[in-house]
Amino acid sequence: MTFDLFNTPKVDVPYSHSEEYRHRCEVRWLIAERIRRGKDGKMWLRGYLEKVPLRRDRLEKDIKKQWLLGNRGEPSHWAVS
Repeated sequence: MTFDLFNTPKVDVPYSHSEEYRHRCEVRWLIAERIRRGKDGKMWLRGYLEKVPLRRDRLEKDIKKQWLLGNRGEPSHWAVS
């Protein structure tokens, strides 16, 4: 496996590396923000995802996968199964 400048595994995705990096940052931020907001975090996350309908499906899928793999929004962390 090879890694890019940000030590992120290079994967074959239909997005540019800059879009993939942006997406991963957003996923990490959403996970961290949900935790930071405590008991209101889940409702806040739902509200956020409703505002980004074009990205919602991919975000939901990756948030769930990263959460299950133990990612809690730490900078530069991207869990790989």
